[in-house]
Amino acid sequence: MDKSKERAHQIIARHIESIKRLRGLVKSVVLVGSLSDDTYTGNAGSDIDLIHVLNDDAAADAGNIIRSCISQTEAETGNDIPISRCVYFYKNLLPPYKTDFELCADNKDMVELPIEIFRMKDSGRIIYGEDIIGKIPVPTRNDVLLFHNISKSWNKAIAEQDPERYKRFLQTAAAPPIRLIAQSVLTGAMTHYYFYTGDSCSSKAKIYEKVKTSIPDYRFIKLLKLSHKWRFDPENVDDDEKAFMLKEYQVWYETRLKKPFDFVPTVK
Repeated sequence: MDKSKERAHQIIARHIESIKRLRGLVKSVVLVGSLSDDTYTGNAGSDIDLIHVLNDDAAADAGNIIRSCISQTEAETGNDIPISRCVYFYKNLLPPYKTDFELCADNKDMVELPIEIFRMKDSGRIIYGEDIIGKIPVPTRNDVLLFHNISKSWNKAIAEQDPERYKRFLQTAAAPPIRLIAQSVLTGAMTHYYFYTGDSCSSKAKIYEKVKTSIPDYRFIKLLKLSHKWRFDPENVDDDEKAFMLKEYQVWYETRLKKPFDFVPTVK
């Protein structure tokens, strides 16, 4: 598979040509993530983070049309790099946010709405359609907390719908491989940075420096540093560092279980 940056942009161009044929359906396509802030590595876990924003008068099943279009693009490009399946109606991005949606797997995007808006506001680039980024308000702290509570309810609903799958998820979360440890610690640090500073950072490449500068007593700074190293320079993570990550993650995981969502772990 070719996961190079050049290949990623070829796939994006191919996909946008398909989107253009869906006249009247798509308002905007926003590129977020590592390709939008030029920190893309092309490693095994790399993907293309696109947020598709639909016109409000599009049919209710328009999201399924977009997801089918994404699948077609992936197949036509040899499945080299997966494309995220994040789709919203434009009205969903504006407060007061819709919160009465069904708690099911198909609505995961709605559960993660504040996160995706932060990603657009932080480094999003319009690659098709109307420039909507400046028109979308930044979610408030209360919005973030509200959607966290919705996420907890969503997890409970998913557990009831597929208890065996949810059991496996919990087992993996408690003792994940190092690749997932790095992912969890980096994204967790984004949450801690937000609640400590009031600012958002959606970049896995930048969050370590942001936390080191803004939260000098951060309890898990060494784990965060090694998670960053694993994500961006994995070949130079030695066995002792891997062992530390595995051990320290357990402390990190248990600390988060016992504290409220907006708790920021610092050394006292």
